[in-house]
This record gives sequence, C-alpha cells and structure tokens, in this order.
Amino acid sequence: MKVTALFVSAFVAASLGMPLETLVQHERRSDAHGGAGMVKLRAAEPSAAVPVRIALAQRNLDRGMELLLAVADPDSPTYGRHYTQQQVADTFAPTQESIDAVRQWLVSAGIPDRNVQLSQNRGFLDFETTVGGLEALLQTSYHVYEDKRTASQHLGADDYHLPASIAAHVDYVWPAVASRRVKSAPAAAVSPKDGTGSLTPEEIKAIKADPLTDCTKYVTPACIAAMYNIPPAPRTVSPKNALGVFEIDYEMYKQSDLDLFYETVAPDIPKGTGPKVDLIDLASAPSPDQAGGEAAMDFDMAIPIIYPQATELYQVKEGFHQFLEAVDSSYCDKGTSDDCGTFTPTTVISFSWGGEEDPRTVPETKAS
Repeated sequence: MKVTALFVSAFVAASLGMPLETLVQHERRSDAHGGAGMVKLRAAEPSAAVPVRIALAQRNLDRGMELLLAVADPDSPTYGRHYTQQQVADTFAPTQESIDAVRQWLVSAGIPDRNVQLSQNRGFLDFETTVGGLEALLQTSYHVYEDKRTASQHLGADDYHLPASIAAHVDYVWPAVASRRVKSAPAAAVSPKDGTGSLTPEEIKAIKADPLTDCTKYVTPACIAAMYNIPPAPRTVSPKNALGVFEIDYEMYKQSDLDLFYETVAPDIPKGTGPKVDLIDLASAPSPDQAGGEAAMDFDMAIPIIYPQATELYQVKEGFHQFLEAVDSSYCDKGTSDDCGTFTPTTVISFSWGGEEDPRTVPETKAS
C-alpha cells in the first residue's frame, strides 16, 4: 500500500507539473480537531472552490519585545514615539526571497501567476483553487467538520505537507489545520433554550437590591468591576471614543435581552441602549431570530461597566481575517472588493470570542 501511495503521489505531482521534492509535515493536529470541539462529518467535495491564504514567514519576530520596550519603557530615549502602520508592516514583512519562492512554487504546481495575489503588507499570498487541487498541493485530505457547540460546518485538514525548500518560507496555510467556516450555524443551534438560566422573582429582587449579593453564583457587571477593581465610569465621556466588540455572524445580540438585563442590574441605563453596528463583508445585522447568548453576554457585561461610554460592534461573517482587512487595508489584496480599510478601529477592542482549543495540539512556536 505504501508503494502504491508513493506512486500515486508521484503521478499526481508529475501530472500537475510539480517537481518531485522531499516533503515535510508543516502542521498537524494530534487529536484530529477533537480538541477544538469539532466532529469530522465527511470528505470534502473535490470540485468545490476554496479561497486559500498562505501566511509567509515574517522577519524580526525575535525583536518584538525589544521594539515594544523601545516605545513603551519610560527609560527608553524613544519612549512614546509610536510606530506608524507602515513602519510596523515594513519591520515584520517577509523577505522578497520568501515571497518569490512561494509564488514560484504555486505557479509550478499549476496555479496561474495572475491568480496569486500579494497582500498590501506583503505578508500573505492569496489564490483560489479546488479542494482536490489543494489536496494535491499539500498532500493531505480535506474534510468537513461540525462544531459541536454551534453546529456550524468548517473545511479543514488534520495535517499538511510542504516541500522542504518551501517550508521555511511559510508560517501557515489556511484553511488547513486552522479550518474555514463554510456553513453558518442554524439559528436554533446558537439560541439559548427557553428558561435556561432563568432567575426566580426572589433572586431578581435580591440582585436589584445589591448587585454584589453573591458573586460566586450571579456574575453581574458590579461583580466584574469589583473583581478587577474597575472604578465607576465618568459621567462625561468623549463622543469620539468607544469600546469595540468583535462578533462572528452567527453570534448576535437581541436588544430586548439587553433591556431586560439593564432593568435587573443597571436601571440607570435607558431602554434601547446598544452598540453602533458595523457590518463587515456582508455580515448580517443583529436579528431576534438569530440571537445567541455569547454576544448578549459580551454587551451585558461591557455596557453597564463603561456607560455612558459608547460601544461599537464589529460584526463579521466569517472570521478574524475579515476584521483585520476591514480596519487595516494593509491586510487586503490589491483590487479586493471586500471591505478594505472601511472602518476606523476603536482605541480598545474586545475579542471575547474564540473556539476552544486543546493546548496539546498547538505547535510550541505558536503558543510561546
């Protein structure tokens, strides 16, 4: 069987015009997505189109702390002279050698050069192929996985391989070990069940009388503020400032839920108070039919703690990369039709969202 597999791999490589070269495993999930709460449903359809992003190996990552302290340490002669966006991009941009090597590898594998786009910060190469083409390119198998918590479906692989001469130029390939959402969760899968977490009238009365009544049982904004020693918000705030909150498309808040929460724990907040909503790359506006507990909880905690300071919701359809492109055009491909630098990021942004990940499956270089 091993001889057959090697013959097939060689045949595929030859048919695609790929030079035969030693392959090395670049990334691998030891628990095959189980640690991330994913269940493997089926093999991915080979003819399905898939956008691919290759993150190139960056320069100067070992100087990160040095560069940070140069502007953040009060004893530094360059204290407070913060870097521009362009300086950051130039400092960590991959070498031209890496860009050229990976591009040439893709072209030799049959990806038309005109279809390979370099991001404006020179950190990513993007192209589109089919699942079958990507499997041949990375010598792996792609599957559709289901998130056990949300029932959303994702395209990914348990591992993948790169030519030995290319591996040092690549940070990661996406989608692969890091999966890409291909089907949103049904509304019922993310909505809380009726009655879940309901409080009795006596409990509500006690919390209204003293929001700190039992922080081991009832997590209120007052409990969070006390735990982290957060002072009361000033009554006069800058209209130019806001707390940004990131949410994925299938996590949406319901205004009536927020109003009910205010009534119980923060009666000074007017009914109807909510975030400014920024919809990124055709994301959906918050809908009562798609409301989930995750987004509601984020704003339940944030708004009462910082009110009357405003909040701003960054609602994306698919993932973090869309947010980065929307607030920083250097992440975008040239000529992209997506939201690219469309939104000005707030000074502080909360990413109170993320998939559960088994630390045993994360490469040491990513965890350090």
